[in-house]
Amino acid sequence: MTLAAAAPAPNAVTVDDYIRNIRAWIASIRQRTDTRSVWLFGHSEGGLIALATAPGVVDAVAGFVTKRR
Repeated sequence: MTLAAAAPAPNAVTVDDYIRNIRAWIASIRQRTDTRSVWLFGHSEGGLIALATAPGVVDAVAGFVTKRR
């Protein structure tokens, strides 16, 4: 799944679109690599979106890395 598939209009992308996209990527990575969990990295708004993604995939996320500056 790509973000284009999640939200065909680039200017209409919402936080929920990003969350659905990240969750799909997590599922794909876990399936392809046979791993139990992944780390999420985010800077600024990306960190917020990574944290917002977690509640739906708690068992699939090992942790978070955020960058303050």
